Amino acid sequence: MMNGDLICVDWGTSSFRAHALRGGRIVARTSAPRGILTVAPGEHAAVLAGLLADLPPQALQPPIVMSGMIG
Repeated sequence: MMNGDLICVDWGTSSFRAHALRGGRIVARTSAPRGILTVAPGEHAAVLAGLLADLPPQALQPPIVMSGMIG
């Protein structure tokens, strides 16, 4: 992992957005109309994994930082 590598997630009420950063630059992104209110209790980890599956495998190593209604 390079310094500054991470996945930034903005998981709001009505949508999900994620950006994979490497060395401070966006290298991949994904989004979906899958806001936090569409997720059943206890299903957050499974839904997150499914939403991040659109990112290339090499982008999935860094830590994930989340903001929005998920917080």
